[in-house]
Amino acid sequence: MPILYHQRPVAHSAKVLIVLAEKGLAFDCRLVDPPCGLQDPDIMNAGHAGSVPVLVTDEGAVIGESSTIAEYIDDTHPEVPLMPRDAVGKWRARVWFKFVNEDLAPATGVLAWNEWGRPGRDEAALAAIPPQLEALPQDRQAFWCEAFFGFGKKRVDHARQKIAMVVGLIEARLLEFEYLAGDTYSLADIDVWPFASVLPELVPDLAGPGSAPKMHEWIEKVAQRPAIRSVTAEAAKADWLPGPEPIRWG
Repeated sequence: MPILYHQRPVAHSAKVLIVLAEKGLAFDCRLVDPPCGLQDPDIMNAGHAGSVPVLVTDEGAVIGESSTIAEYIDDTHPEVPLMPRDAVGKWRARVWFKFVNEDLAPATGVLAWNEWGRPGRDEAALAAIPPQLEALPQDRQAFWCEAFFGFGKKRVDHARQKIAMVVGLIEARLLEFEYLAGDTYSLADIDVWPFASVLPELVPDLAGPGSAPKMHEWIEKVAQRPAIRSVTAEAAKADWLPGPEPIRWG
């Protein structure tokens, strides 16, 4: 049975867990709380060491990156297709993967950690973080050190700019189509929703119903899907963690 290492059902891990739920699959799911618990060689040998989710296939392949994992699951379990089958739809979905990985996810992680994740952890939980950092790559160590004390104004302002940009793109796409890659629910919606769904509360001035009405309608509609409801039922604000270090350009 494939093994999925994941954090609690928010952010990137929620995406993969939703895909499994949509397809009715049962993998060997193992909960990890980064940066603690990242000593397993399957995680440290993945393409991006020190980050989850990570999937270990029955053949022993180790697959990192949530969007890639989702596509792998869709390809190997096609009975409930989630990736658009037309070439343009696939292109639209993969463009959203890019926006999420490079812009929306890092930015949401910064703000959600400052607002919910860090305040939601007691002193003992925070104190357990620094001793674990030596297992991480140097760039992740530096990012976690910054996160440990709370991200500063420059990082927060940059995150808000990224979120404002992506919210505008989501709103524009939903004026054109019912879902993000077209008129059918797909991996594009699963990729974006775990991050977009918290924005109306996290940054109401940028993503509230008055600022992004189409996005708000879409968030509510997707939230009613049984797979979404089952995966996120036990998610908590304190589950949010800093995401991967934002790219240094753009």
